Amino acid sequence: MARTVRDSNLESRTARARLESSGQPYYRNLEPGLLHLGYRKPLAGACQWLARRYTGNGSYRLASPTTSATPTAR
Repeated sequence: MARTVRDSNLESRTARARLESSGQPYYRNLEPGLLHLGYRKPLAGACQWLARRYTGNGSYRLASPTTSATPTAR
């Protein structure tokens, strides 16, 4: 039986601040059953955004979308 993904509110900084620190990411469903946006809030250190795509047979491929999408401040 497939597990369901808990859809978390990740839209605002305030909502993300209310999330408990955990080793597991909180996911937001973008494309039902195929694509999720994840937010990992560790016990210490910087938070991390993740993209998770379903590849079949119960497996996912993870990517970090912020590596090249984040503009540098000047």
